[in-house]
Amino acid sequence: MNLLNYTVFDVETANRQRDSICSLGYIRVEDGQIVDSKQILINPETDFDYFNIKVHGITPQMVAFERKFPEVWTEIKPFFSNTVLVAHNARSMDLCALVRTLDRYGIEIPKNDYICTLELARKLFKKDYVGEYKLNVLCDKFNVPLELHHNSLEDAKACYGLLNYFMSVSSEIKPSPYVPSLRCEESTCLHTNKSNNYSEKTIAMQELQGLISNIISDNIITVDEANSLLDWMNSHSYLEGFYPYDKIFSLVDEILSDGIIEKQEESELLDILDAYINPKTTKLKVNVNNKVVCLSGEFEFGSKKEVEQYFISKGAKIADTVTKKVDILVLGECGSIAWKFGNYGTKYEKAQQLIEKGNKILVYKENDIVSFLEDKIDIDKKLITMCERITEDYQLMPNKIVLNKSLNKNGDAAISLFIQIVEMNYPDMNNVFTTTSVLRIPADNISEIYIGNKQLLEYLFKNESDKLSTVIVSENKGKGPALCRFLFHEINNDYFEFIEKAIIFAIDNYASTNCDFGCCDKYRECSKAGKCVHPNPLYATGCAYKKQLDKGNIFYK
Repeated sequence: MNLLNYTVFDVETANRQRDSICSLGYIRVEDGQIVDSKQILINPETDFDYFNIKVHGITPQMVAFERKFPEVWTEIKPFFSNTVLVAHNARSMDLCALVRTLDRYGIEIPKNDYICTLELARKLFKKDYVGEYKLNVLCDKFNVPLELHHNSLEDAKACYGLLNYFMSVSSEIKPSPYVPSLRCEESTCLHTNKSNNYSEKTIAMQELQGLISNIISDNIITVDEANSLLDWMNSHSYLEGFYPYDKIFSLVDEILSDGIIEKQEESELLDILDAYINPKTTKLKVNVNNKVVCLSGEFEFGSKKEVEQYFISKGAKIADTVTKKVDILVLGECGSIAWKFGNYGTKYEKAQQLIEKGNKILVYKENDIVSFLEDKIDIDKKLITMCERITEDYQLMPNKIVLNKSLNKNGDAAISLFIQIVEMNYPDMNNVFTTTSVLRIPADNISEIYIGNKQLLEYLFKNESDKLSTVIVSENKGKGPALCRFLFHEINNDYFEFIEKAIIFAIDNYASTNCDFGCCDKYRECSKAGKCVHPNPLYATGCAYKKQLDKGNIFYK
């Protein structure tokens, strides 16, 4: 993508509340050229926290006589409206702070697309390669100048440099719509309305959100910050049992046991805290046919009933609560930040608890799934067409590569789909046959593919492992081969190519189950031709006379 007009910016805040901007730096790019850049100090009209001052060095005295945000906004609005905004950790910090500050002053929030250099780094580079996704670490890795970290203009310049580097190595960089959500303001702003009927625990969890959000805003966790978090959690021990209080407390307590925070410990803690503030979701094209879907929160798409009907039209089954049977949890975009205010939080917490116990539940935000849904797939038709095409390509007799089904006790619904190779038996070539299964697909969860052939498994692991979302190995209790379950997060071309390659490998490496016969009734025709003329090449693989013919030995004249 050729990105020509955009604004790169960075903010610093006075305290843990995102609506307390005390400094804003920006770079405006038009037609590919920088036309303006500036750092602006702002009087946030609120208190400063010690930790924030320690990070950016801005004190109340430094901004006491500076302009307030509404006056600054009048100046910068043309560069921040109906454009592409670029920042590092945009959604969690800079965009969030901008939107909440606008809302605090009752200023209309403009519509913008955004690009986050932190998200880009995660997408383009593995963590093992870059080490960490912090702004200063990435700048050091890719030789991007960063003069004074946590100076808003210098950070904006560094972000601009990273964006240009990322655009030089990838042509797939595209802005995404930014949809602000302000339902969480009661929990994170200084203007909290505590008259709302929220329980003491809910209000405390909201405070914890604000504290954690402030700590991770710069992607750095100091010993002082960790101790402050631990002190707060010790004073709110009645939160034990609330997700994720126990997990965070145990990790922080363990990390601080030696009084220092190692890089690996910091990284692990950042991941857990970030997952709490920004619920981890998937963004993949997905097929929900026969999947159990649970909805949580309020949706931009429409009412919850309308959203349910939409998913049902795609073949999904709707669940009211999160249980082990749920395949997908969808978080409404209108509640994606305020996920502690009602059922949204309860369902997400339950899903996280089940996931930690090994249950496979995919969590999506509304905007990450609705526009990526595929139409309901008629997998039977696709697989039958595939089998027929492969049969024709290999010049096999009809119906030798087939899709078979096992039915339930009533015989009215499929339990599993089997791709099988059919081999006719001697001497009755019309009715008696044996089958060899290539793979099995549960009818109620077509995203899973089961394979038990050892040779085929070795091939797939060696050649197709990069396309697999998850591989779960479960050994059979009997004497049979180990059984592998391959889990695909989406039903796409990779899914069907995987099945096709498995079938082709099985044919190319087919071993006949009929190894105790000599030849069929066509032996004279074969002798005359000097080669096997059996119409089913798969059956012929077990013919002892064919092996002689291949060596040039003709026994019948």
